[in-house]
Amino acid sequence: SADSILEFFRQWVSNLPANDGTTFHFLLMNPNSEALRYQICHEKGIDPKNLDTVQQKIVSNQIEAVQRRIESAVGMLKTTHPYEQGRLKIRYYNEFTPWWMYIFDDEKVFLGILKKGERSTNAPVLVMRKNNYYTSIFDAFYYNWMRIWENGMEA
Repeated sequence: SADSILEFFRQWVSNLPANDGTTFHFLLMNPNSEALRYQICHEKGIDPKNLDTVQQKIVSNQIEAVQRRIESAVGMLKTTHPYEQGRLKIRYYNEFTPWWMYIFDDEKVFLGILKKGERSTNAPVLVMRKNNYYTSIFDAFYYNWMRIWENGMEA
């Protein structure tokens, strides 16, 4: 939902020079996809295929809350100067990914690995840099992100 970085991002881009040409891409889970249920179940440590009545209620409530956060994030991002200038693109994706990821300048990846049953703020973080001389784990995550972006739909 970009909840943890949204306010920081908004403040940062509002302080960029008017002629700044930096582009931004936000790839958020589709708030109406089945994958969101899997993401919530993973965070809660619940088997998405065997939910009891109480778990169904917990997951449904959490899905509604996350849906609202994603929709709110998209609405806020669309009010930024970079979006209005066409330099900020937002897409939705429809698959469960057990990590969060930020990519900077196509050269550095920050990857938070989501442990089943824990919130994303507790995720251990890997920092990877592109190596121009050999293929590395950076390339695996970078090209996976690119694949998801290409298959995503505009928000």
